[in-house]
Amino acid sequence: MDFMEKNYLRLPLEQQQNPETVLNCFNKVYPLQDAKRQLADCLEVALSTDNDLYGSPEDRANLLRFCHLLEELMEACWIIDKQNAPHGNYYSS
Repeated sequence: MDFMEKNYLRLPLEQQQNPETVLNCFNKVYPLQDAKRQLADCLEVALSTDNDLYGSPEDRANLLRFCHLLEELMEACWIIDKQNAPHGNYYSS
């Protein structure tokens, strides 16, 4: 692990060695539907309030792209977590 990775990772060593525990915890706290709703709410607030961070069309497009990719990441994490669940409990959340 190089210097930049060490400075950007917030996970303690135990979670770095077992990242599936982080996925499981996230999915327990925020089921997929709830996580998507939170993301949509954040996006709506960011785009519907007077905010200099998203003042240009490029900034708004970047935010939309980021949220789209983050939603895909959440779905992938949900799938991985379900595949790792005992008995392949894939669709029960």
